[in-house]
Amino acid sequence: MATTAGELEVMESEPTVPERAETETRVGVTASSLLQRLRPPSATDLSRKRAITRNPGSSRKGSYKPPSKQNAPKTKTPQQRVHQFPDEMLTVKSKKLYCDACRHEVSLVKSVIQVHIKSDKHKESKQARLENNKEVRQLLIDGSNFLQATSASGSTLPEDVLAYRLTVLKSIMQAGIPIAKVDLLRPLLEGHGERLTGSQHLSELIPAIHATEVAAVKSAVSGKPVSVIFDGTTKACEAMAIILRTVENDFSAQQHLVRLKLAAKSLTGEQVAHSLLDTL
Repeated sequence: MATTAGELEVMESEPTVPERAETETRVGVTASSLLQRLRPPSATDLSRKRAITRNPGSSRKGSYKPPSKQNAPKTKTPQQRVHQFPDEMLTVKSKKLYCDACRHEVSLVKSVIQVHIKSDKHKESKQARLENNKEVRQLLIDGSNFLQATSASGSTLPEDVLAYRLTVLKSIMQAGIPIAKVDLLRPLLEGHGERLTGSQHLSELIPAIHATEVAAVKSAVSGKPVSVIFDGTTKACEAMAIILRTVENDFSAQQHLVRLKLAAKSLTGEQVAHSLLDTL
């Protein structure tokens, strides 16, 4: 088939494969040399490289070692060990003996269990778990009282579900996370816990958390000399903070934020006195 003059011109103008590769290589070398001549921006400490924590290995003191199955007694079951040590927070998970306080698996060997429950780590973890359970029980009492008094939705929830929701709500508020973020964190929080609810319904339980915190502050300052500190700022609006400070028996100072009042304009002396008396 004959080729026209126009087709020949187009074919002659298109670069061949070697020519295209040579052009790309020349452009890459030019860009690389130009990059080397340019001065990079100075990095701040905030953009430092993150150090990766390496596994220290099982030889390091304090590292957790999974219990050996070679010396495990064949005639003893995890349920029997739980009944044998009833007050040590031992449970059965996946047919294995598990310490709820230390949150790891424990061997079925009796001598190993005795060494574990006598260790300082287990005692400290057990005490922290008991204190946490006490706080959860108080949250559950205040939450149940609030739901019954207001007939709000959730009054028929099981205790474990209500306790979990109150615990999640309190932790999120303490961390300063907006409650609306719960909707994004819900798959994660429900993955290994109880059933949650939306942020709107969860925010309705805030008065129960408030009642628990008020009771905790009253218990912390009861019978002790208290200094009242208050100050305000007008950066966004008139925000007045009231803080109670106490000195413990070991001479350590403890502070409790008891009120953060937002006002439309600066407070007068009379209004400041009213806010202090109303809070105390």
